Amino acid sequence: MSVKCPLCGREMERGRLYGKEPLLWSPKEKKRTLLRGREDVSLFNGAFPEAWICKDCHKVVVHYK
Repeated sequence: MSVKCPLCGREMERGRLYGKEPLLWSPKEKKRTLLRGREDVSLFNGAFPEAWICKDCHKVVVHYK
């Protein structure tokens, strides 16, 4: 699958995200805990998700489950 950067339109480089769980997305500016809140989205479910990076724009695109 080819993914284009949403900012510059260049092709992004494919890879995977690695790290310790939980990796959360949150709408909050500052979060005091890594416990998942009602509005948070868990990006890891025991697997390392596929991700694309644009090294020019410093953006990452991740498809989470």
